[in-house]
Amino acid sequence: MRTSFGLLWRILVACLLIGWHFETQAAATITFSQVGNDVQATISGNLNLTGLTGDSAVLTGTSRVRGGGAGANVVIGESNVTSPTSLIGISGPQTIGCSKNTIDASSATTDPNGPFGINMSLNRLIVPNGFGSGNAVSASSAWNGSTISSLGLTTGTYVYSWNQGQETLTIIVPSGGASCVAAAAVPTLSEWTQLLLALMVLSMLGWHFHRERSY
Repeated sequence: MRTSFGLLWRILVACLLIGWHFETQAAATITFSQVGNDVQATISGNLNLTGLTGDSAVLTGTSRVRGGGAGANVVIGESNVTSPTSLIGISGPQTIGCSKNTIDASSATTDPNGPFGINMSLNRLIVPNGFGSGNAVSASSAWNGSTISSLGLTTGTYVYSWNQGQETLTIIVPSGGASCVAAAAVPTLSEWTQLLLALMVLSMLGWHFHRERSY
């Protein structure tokens, strides 16, 4: 059975429309980059807030980054006018690095182009006060005299989602990130005591069996 040219044309148009639909629904992306002696971060795309719930948290509009600790905290752009809006209900990696310290940016674009970001201490998405769901996002921040590693970020791609995974915010950290190797735990006094007692018991058992064989 021959497929008509008209049917093939309709299938092609449908595929193009589907591709266009997903393209227009592209989510937002925060990209870190090393530019000379500085670290720059930009956010682009759009943010649909469907499925998120506002909370009463009072947040500062300062641009900042924290890889771990109480949870990843990345804010791009800042507001000098009003505090940002905090929305709960996102899910994703709790850490994007090993630093427990929050490091403020040296400079950032100001309202209305920010702040945007995440604060995983309570699984929050951060947007400017009055931001319209589905609107385009555009903001940037810079950490002068810094490297990706000194900010405590680990190389990788971190995806945060909400609305049953239909909406996403992706954070991209390039190569050169910090190596988060956990330090060896120092034994507590109780653990040292238990280890010493175990060695004493083993020594006594060894002496006992040696003495038995001697007879």
